[in-house]
Amino acid sequence: DEVLADKLYRNRENIAFAKEHGIKIIGPKLGRKPKYIDQKERRAANAAARDAENRRGKIERHFSFIKHKCGLGLVRAKTAATIAVSIDLGIMVANIETVLRFFSWKLLLIIKTDAIYLKISYQTNQID
Repeated sequence: DEVLADKLYRNRENIAFAKEHGIKIIGPKLGRKPKYIDQKERRAANAAARDAENRRGKIERHFSFIKHKCGLGLVRAKTAATIAVSIDLGIMVANIETVLRFFSWKLLLIIKTDAIYLKISYQTNQID
């Protein structure tokens, strides 16, 4: 439907691809800004840009959370299969964190590997 893209990805090739597939790219226009713009147009454009940046910021915060808190910024696996498992686990932990934060639940995980039992007790802070 729409893409909230950085300036880096707003190039002619990507814009043409998006137009061909009916995708709306939200962000600054290519080229030089016009000298004279009507005040109403400027306010509408600024409001739309601010709204897009707010939506994009929410998405970027979630990616940052997954990279820093769930360990996806430090994937050190060697094979494609272990990389896929690491990414799946990071995304799963992020989803569990979101649900727990929303409902403020406590979680107890007991994991058995060979003869070792791991007990993980997890609790989030209450949302005000």
